[in-house]
Amino acid sequence: MGAERLSDTRALSVDGMTRVWLDSTEWDCCGDPFTLSDEVDFVVHRRTPSDEFVRDLGAELAATVGAFERRHPQATTNDRVQGRVTVIQIVLQDTVTRSSPVVPGTVHRGMT
Repeated sequence: MGAERLSDTRALSVDGMTRVWLDSTEWDCCGDPFTLSDEVDFVVHRRTPSDEFVRDLGAELAATVGAFERRHPQATTNDRVQGRVTVIQIVLQDTVTRSSPVVPGTVHRGMT
């Protein structure tokens, strides 16, 4: 976050480094703070981006993510990324909600 499936993995691991996606909804509730040069141990939920992730953030960014972390995995997993933090990047996405006033007695597109 239909979207195309990613097959290009050139940016997933560089010199033994893996870019891990940490979702704010997971970390807002119970993520431990970390900073550059900290040792981390992330539980990996999946290694490939979902179609929704590719659609929402674009194939270019999605192609650079090698693991998706989850604080509360739904199934037992031994897949982990462990190591030292060398770079932290924050991705922000704005959502625009549009609405238009409805005048009683008129018909608008999408309404019957």
